[in-house]
Amino acid sequence: MDWLAALLVPALLGFGGLVGFAVKSRMEEQQRAREGLASERRKIYADLLDPYIRIFALAKDKGDTGDIEKHILSSEYRKTALEVVLVGSDEAVDAYNDLMQTYFKGISSSTSSQIEALGRYGHLLLAIRKSLGHGATQLDEWDMLRHMITDLDEVVAKAGIQRKRRRSPRTSP
Repeated sequence: MDWLAALLVPALLGFGGLVGFAVKSRMEEQQRAREGLASERRKIYADLLDPYIRIFALAKDKGDTGDIEKHILSSEYRKTALEVVLVGSDEAVDAYNDLMQTYFKGISSSTSSQIEALGRYGHLLLAIRKSLGHGATQLDEWDMLRHMITDLDEVVAKAGIQRKRRRSPRTSP
């Protein structure tokens, strides 16, 4: 019996080591796949957001957005949107669909229509942020727009929008 214990213990340890190695290898492979997907998502999301970034840049100069709107309806852009639908997070896909439905229905010159469209764009940005690894973010959709709209806080307050989180004004050091 001693010889059986002497053989069984090392065999079990060896088997356990092999199982541990296999599990670790599989986990590392899955991590590499997730990192690759995140990199692919980042590029696709950037391509998806490009026309909206250009619209905001032109809005400040009161430029014509006709070419950008044509791009949004182009087959090239539709391919990008399809890629988002295939590899984007559920929340990012839902947010993009909501934004596009707002666009298809038309954004009137009324303040409420424009605020709704801005909110949907901010929600898309927030969903993309979460999809790229910031799932526990404390930001809301309006925080995602503050870098590009000077008086956003005042506009949101005037519209009577209740923010999920209030941020205190930052003071310089």
